[in-house]
Amino acid sequence: AWICALLGLQTPAELRSDSFLFVTCGNWDVKTAIPLQCNKPLPGTVDVGTQKLLFSRWSNLKDVFREHYRLSMDRAPTGMRGMLNRLRIPLSGQHHLGMDDVSNLAKILHKLIKEDCKVEPTGEAKNLDLPPNMFGKGKGKGKGKGGKG
Repeated sequence: AWICALLGLQTPAELRSDSFLFVTCGNWDVKTAIPLQCNKPLPGTVDVGTQKLLFSRWSNLKDVFREHYRLSMDRAPTGMRGMLNRLRIPLSGQHHLGMDDVSNLAKILHKLIKEDCKVEPTGEAKNLDLPPNMFGKGKGKGKGKGGKG
């Protein structure tokens, strides 16, 4: 599997959910969208065990940013653009264009890591065993531990 190669593991059996951490800008993508996509065209297209291994926990960069800089909820940036602005990093490419967002979020994450920020899980999925139509739809349904979606 690609993630084993990325982590330098010899076999998939060595892969554990604490070997890696997906970093997102919000909770919705990993908590809601990916489980839905894993069950298309049919439920179980990506088996539940694999989903739990890969997507049971993640780190919401907005929460990490807020905690690292000790910002109150009302003073913290609510998205990628706000974090870039606060760090005086110019937006590269087009906002909400997949790879451009990845590049911009990586710049934010890189800056945080250089400042010795602890990037730890902020969200966890508890709905991977539910039928796909039970996840909810739309923005704001993907709330993780103590953070906004």
